[in-house]
Amino acid sequence: MKQLILFSLIFLHFTGICQLKLYNVNLTCKDSAVVYIGITNHLKIDGQQDLRKFKVTSTNSEISIVDNNISLRTDRIGMDTIKVYSNNKLVSTNIYRVEKMSYPKTQLAFTEDTIITQHKILSNPVLSVINPNTLLNLNIRVIGFQCSIQKANGGQFIYSDEVHGNRLTNSILKLVQTLSTGDKLVFDDIKAIANENDLRKLPTFTITIR
Repeated sequence: MKQLILFSLIFLHFTGICQLKLYNVNLTCKDSAVVYIGITNHLKIDGQQDLRKFKVTSTNSEISIVDNNISLRTDRIGMDTIKVYSNNKLVSTNIYRVEKMSYPKTQLAFTEDTIITQHKILSNPVLSVINPNTLLNLNIRVIGFQCSIQKANGGQFIYSDEVHGNRLTNSILKLVQTLSTGDKLVFDDIKAIANENDLRKLPTFTITIR
């Protein structure tokens, strides 16, 4: 009986270690085996809070563990083998795909369409940011922009004041109500901030009234 109990304890301990799972918390689907170039990828060992007994290595990236947080940065596209050691024993091997992330893209009214109706703009007068074709969850948010209006008949530009935040002001919305098909809203000097509090400027983009 003692041998059976001892065997069971050893088996449970071994099984518990083997079930350790590494995942990238930057992703919308954290089970995906992807890391991205140009950002700090934050990794977690599932169910582990105290990482003092752990060591993590990589074949293609720089990895550090600070204050129980695993950070990975890489600059080479390809495959990356990430190994996790507990008390110097290998407990997990993970193959990650290293990809270049797409450039963030600004959109109006929560749609990627650039030809939209006045009604849609008035219903959702907000600038948001997406990372097309990536699994990243960077939570980039617009914190300021300028908006100008160009008439379809080639008339003069109407400029707005600088906007603080991600929402069209009441004065811009009043102008939107007067627009006709083919008129354009031009957004430039777009400032945004991401999870890591890095301020970035996004490219100018244009919306055409349907």
